[in-house]
Amino acid sequence: MPKIIVITGPCGAGKTTIAKLVTSKLHIPHLQGDEVKEELFPGLIDISKHPHELSVVKTELLNRAKKLFHGGKSIVVDYMVIGEYIKEYKNEFGSDLILKVLLPPLEVIAHRDMHRDCWTAGKEHIEELYKEFRRDESTIGIENYIDNSSESAEQTADRLLLSLPMDTNS
Repeated sequence: MPKIIVITGPCGAGKTTIAKLVTSKLHIPHLQGDEVKEELFPGLIDISKHPHELSVVKTELLNRAKKLFHGGKSIVVDYMVIGEYIKEYKNEFGSDLILKVLLPPLEVIAHRDMHRDCWTAGKEHIEELYKEFRRDESTIGIENYIDNSSESAEQTADRLLLSLPMDTNS
């Protein structure tokens, strides 16, 4: 049975790095939200300041996930799936949705974000997102939160893989 594995968390949490490791080990498709954003809105740096465009990206990402899933494929989605978008994924995929939140301590995320080669979100935006992910704990389930601050990306990916149902390779 196919599964939708959503790896989410604030900027700098390690979503893309972990998603790439997970998809390479499971040999399943990877939908990267930042790539969809760049495809639809090339050159747009801070999409969080453009709510309409952000909504378009999130809708397109969900539509691409649905197409692959309904085509019989398991898939990893990596983007900031938060708030109402969590409900949309839950409504669409039900028990076939696996949602994992990378959420190391705020100081760790801010440090990682500041030292990235690409665009950085800034501490204020990260703090806002961090609070949002904390508010979503009851919807997501605290057992689906991963503090990846004291392990390598490989270790985090392996830990995430160990938590997945055995039939994820579909």
